[in-house]
Amino acid sequence: MADKKHLLIIADAFPPDFAPRMGFLCKNLERHEDWDVTVIAPIVGQKECNITCDKTEIHKVEIVKSRNKKLAKIEWLLIFIQTLLFDKKSRIFTKKAREIINGRKFDAILCSTYYTFPLPTAQKLAEEMNIPFVADLRDIAEEYKENDFFLYKLPCLCGIEKIIPRIYKKKSVERRNKALAKAAAVVSVSPWHTSVISKYNKNTHVIYNGYDNDFFKPEEIQTDTFNITYTGRLYNESIRDPKMFFCAIENVLRTKPEIKEHLRIKWYIDDASKESVVNATKKHNLEEHTEINGFVKLTEVPRILNESSIALVFTNKTEENGTKGIMTTKFFEALGCERPVLCVRSDEGCLEEAIKTTKAGVAARTVEDAEDFIKAKFEQWLADGCTTQELNKTEKEKFSRKKQAEQFVKLLEKSGI
Repeated sequence: MADKKHLLIIADAFPPDFAPRMGFLCKNLERHEDWDVTVIAPIVGQKECNITCDKTEIHKVEIVKSRNKKLAKIEWLLIFIQTLLFDKKSRIFTKKAREIINGRKFDAILCSTYYTFPLPTAQKLAEEMNIPFVADLRDIAEEYKENDFFLYKLPCLCGIEKIIPRIYKKKSVERRNKALAKAAAVVSVSPWHTSVISKYNKNTHVIYNGYDNDFFKPEEIQTDTFNITYTGRLYNESIRDPKMFFCAIENVLRTKPEIKEHLRIKWYIDDASKESVVNATKKHNLEEHTEINGFVKLTEVPRILNESSIALVFTNKTEENGTKGIMTTKFFEALGCERPVLCVRSDEGCLEEAIKTTKAGVAARTVEDAEDFIKAKFEQWLADGCTTQELNKTEKEKFSRKKQAEQFVKLLEKSGI
């Protein structure tokens, strides 16, 4: 047997917090006896991502200690201010990570983040242990408007709350780029991301998000209703804009009235998304066709998708002053289950290209695009009791978590592990 490779993963979140990318990577690495993986991540407090990693050593670090929601928000604000001034969050995390490591030897560090934290920690630890580190950026600051990524809204501060996000973004990007320059390699999730990141580290690669081969498998299920389903968060309209879908479904109900007795629009969303869905449902007279549910655990999503006639994916058009390059995991989950995907509105970028190459469905640029797709799938459902999608299986397989694990392994090995 080859010598074990000891990998330290430093991440901004890990299951059961919603962090499927690193969770599924560890799950796939556990199948290889020559890999020994240790994870250090903060406690975020979510419970949706119930991926089991039996052989991975997992350490969770407490940064926001309060369990009371109001006090947690105040504590978050204090840490946010201190992080803006002198990167307090990274200092806390680095200190606690050192205590966990306690002199142990690792061959490399893989750091996964959606913004900047905990890249500074990974960089410092890699330098202290004299080992390479690889940075994995699931999202980057440049794809967002200034405050789209905040956990909480900043309080009203006589206009200062509009300036602070710009300063925070600038400081975060500076800290990120400093760490990226020291990385042995950098990974991100779309060609648009890598086009930006490669300015700071030339050894930059795309490893897409994807679907897990064990979780997200197709199952042909006949249903009594024509189900259009969405699972996930809506965030805000600059990231995910559902208006085109609501207009399209209202038009379909008017021009194809036979759908009325069969249509069910099923939402599985967080509390923050419910108000906007309820308001839009009322505005477009869809109450009798709509079912609004709370979040479900990740392991329940495949069943929900396989019972769906259409799987919704919400994005927004890629624009200079808007969001860019987002490859939402919701698309890949639907792809794994081979459900017909209706992406509204199209990003007219990387995601649209992936939908086209896999033949997973339609990325709607117009209301008419969405209407036509819904009508076509309804006719298929009427005839067969279910819908299907003739995918390009070769292109589909490129987005599997198993394939991603192979890519990470090759990159880590090239980086010196």
